[in-house]
Amino acid sequence: MRPSPLGLALATACLTAGCSDSPTGSDTLQCSVPGVLIFDTGVGRSGIPALDLPDVEIASDADFMDDTMRVLGMEIAGQARAYPLFILWWHEVANDTLGGENIVVSYCPLTGSGLAFDANVEGDLRTFEVSGLLFENNLVMVDSQTHSFWN
Repeated sequence: MRPSPLGLALATACLTAGCSDSPTGSDTLQCSVPGVLIFDTGVGRSGIPALDLPDVEIASDADFMDDTMRVLGMEIAGQARAYPLFILWWHEVANDTLGGENIVVSYCPLTGSGLAFDANVEGDLRTFEVSGLLFENNLVMVDSQTHSFWN
């Protein structure tokens, strides 16, 4: 199944504009969730570096992997990719291209949840990074182009 821009659009947490109860101390956030439910981890924006167009290896050549290792896998337009969780554990966000589509893959080690989305929002390509914030113990990404937060 192909990621949907709707899936990403529905996941918004905050946009720049007016939320006085923000954990970041900013009164310039407009949130679709109460700001008191968003927690600052202390890591800071990009404190955990996102992967941008990560290197890809053919599975049979990936000698650093074995059959017991968990991955977040997906397929688009006949092209498949496996994102090893032990790598996503250290990066949490990967901006990639798969099957000719721009995607963002996120993994939250705290909750063990992984998601993938279309990285095009209203026709514009976005890149994402770790914001250093959590909502309901899940990572909150930040859009590098508009600086809006997404969970």
